Amino acid sequence: MSHNNVSPSILQGAADIQAILNHSRHWAAIRERDRLTVEYEDKLRKAEEQTRAVMHELATTKELEEAHKKQIAIMEELAQVQKQKLVELEEQSKAHKKEVSELSDLNQALKKELVETEERARSQNEKIEAQAKQLADAHAQLASLAPQLDALKSQEPNHRNDVSVGGSPRHGYTHDNAG
Repeated sequence: MSHNNVSPSILQGAADIQAILNHSRHWAAIRERDRLTVEYEDKLRKAEEQTRAVMHELATTKELEEAHKKQIAIMEELAQVQKQKLVELEEQSKAHKKEVSELSDLNQALKKELVETEERARSQNEKIEAQAKQLADAHAQLASLAPQLDALKSQEPNHRNDVSVGGSPRHGYTHDNAG
C-alpha cells in the first residue's frame, strides 16, 4: 500500500497516534526511570544507613579494643607488681625461715644450757645437802660433846683470861700448850 492512496486525515490520525504512542512511551520511560530512581535512592539510603551502622559498630569495636588494650596493659602492670611482691614475699619467707632456724638453734642451745645448768644445780644441791648433812652431823656431834666440854671447862683452871693484849703469856700459859 502506498501513502498516496491514503487520505490525509488518516495519515494525520496515524501520525497523531504515533505521537501519542511516542509520548506515552516517553512518559512510561520517565515513570520507569522515576520508579528505578526511587528504588535506587531507597537502596542507596538503606546502604548508607547500613554503612553508618557498620561504621558506628566499627568505632564502638575500636573503642572496646582500645579499652581492652588498656585493661590488658593495666593487668600486665598489676601482674608485674604481683610478681615483684611475690619475689619480695619469697625473700621475706627465706629470711623468716633463716631467722626461725637461727631461733630454733638458739632455743636448742638454750635448752641444752638449761639442762646443763639444771644438772649443775642438782649436783650443787646434792653437794649442799651433803654439806648440810655433814654440818648437821657435826652440830649433833658438837651438841653431844657440849656436856663433856662443860665438864672439862669446870675442871680447868681459869688461866685463859690472864693472857696480855700483846699475846705474851703470863704465868707460862700459851695457846699452843693449851690443848
